[in-house]
Amino acid sequence: MDTIALRKNTGTIRGDVRVNGFKQCPIPFRRCSGYVEQFDVQSPELTITETVLFSARLRLNSDLIEVNTDEKKRAFVKIVLKALELSDIAESIVGDEGEGTGLSFEQRKRLSIAVELAASPSIIFLDEPTSGLDARAALIVCRALRTIANTGRTVIATIHQPSSAVFELFDDLLLLKKGGYTVFFGELGEHSCKLVSYFEGKGAESIDRGENPANWMLKVITAEDAPCDYAFEFNNSAEFTALSDKIAQLCDDLNPANKIKYSTEFAANRSTIQFLMNQRLQTIYWRSPAYNLTRMIVSCGIAFILGSVFLNNRFPPSFTETEMSSVLSTIFISFIIIGVLAITSVLPVMQKIRDSYYRHRAAGMVSSSSIALGLGTAEKWFICLQGLIFTLFFVATAGLHFLKVGHDIGFWGFFTFNIAIYSYLYVYASEKMEDLRCFGMKISLSFRLFQWSGLYVCS
Repeated sequence: MDTIALRKNTGTIRGDVRVNGFKQCPIPFRRCSGYVEQFDVQSPELTITETVLFSARLRLNSDLIEVNTDEKKRAFVKIVLKALELSDIAESIVGDEGEGTGLSFEQRKRLSIAVELAASPSIIFLDEPTSGLDARAALIVCRALRTIANTGRTVIATIHQPSSAVFELFDDLLLLKKGGYTVFFGELGEHSCKLVSYFEGKGAESIDRGENPANWMLKVITAEDAPCDYAFEFNNSAEFTALSDKIAQLCDDLNPANKIKYSTEFAANRSTIQFLMNQRLQTIYWRSPAYNLTRMIVSCGIAFILGSVFLNNRFPPSFTETEMSSVLSTIFISFIIIGVLAITSVLPVMQKIRDSYYRHRAAGMVSSSSIALGLGTAEKWFICLQGLIFTLFFVATAGLHFLKVGHDIGFWGFFTFNIAIYSYLYVYASEKMEDLRCFGMKISLSFRLFQWSGLYVCS
């Protein structure tokens, strides 16, 4: 399923994937399909409505009159939340499951489905949507999928050992045995009558009254005393022949009107994508006090400690040549200390945002440049504030505030630029991945020389 949904980037892939008889094209397919991961990643700082609305704004085709305005997209999101029984908690924060805050595991599953359904896709793939859920929660999720299928969309899901109530909600079944061999594909029928009659017709033991068809079929195909090789039997069955003929007919009688195509790679224009990404990341940053307050407090503490080394009782403070050289060396050391702290503190934040970005990119929502610019926009205010806090405490503690004001302003600007170097280089390398790590190291060495020249300007 991952291969069909264009979520596999490793290994050797063979075969032919077709949509309405035409060869699968990545860009149109991503725009007309949705994919729900088994353990999906959402931004914990956002609400349910903000999360789903972000997906709708970036993935709904604004050329359609039904969703050509933001008000209509909001109305569509409300319909999606109602269908998945999330309306009552629509303004709840998603939260962090690892910390035990926010939504429950079952609610997160429904949120993940809502995020994909907000794009109004023709096909929705789900990777084990009932994993980790109890019987009641699994039934709620699968009933939501049944509601989606009743609207005319195709729902494809992998599922392990479902209950009989959940199994009855599906229309068709592709059953594989170990090794990836097909042993059955077709309609289940009412109460799985077609599935049962097929295997009983191949010599399988009869199903007991009230037995779960899902458990029974697994027992049949894994039995050591099976009456036949079910994979071989299916490849030589009338069902397989009819299926092959139907596929061949679809590939031969191509109707150009059924080919899925779009004029652009993304549903939204690039300016809209960038605006929404900036808005989203700024919201995440303002709702992340643990990250932002920590680096402000650390900057304040380090500035006070380093500045207190040069604290003296002379008024106004005066420095000998040796003392001034020590001050400049301390400033350079502070550049490195604050820079390294900027990298280590931004690391966990970037990892969470990057995980969400991978899903957004695979869904055809954003590009790497949009998230890089968005992160730069969100970071800049805190970088400027962090530089200002360090400058105020260090200059005041070391007694440098009695020097020229222009030098103090220059020190703040250069120190802020130093923090930005560390933060932005790591952010950019995080989005572009390993191929830019070595490049980033070379750039950092170049900036070391630039810092020394900056110290001369500040002095």
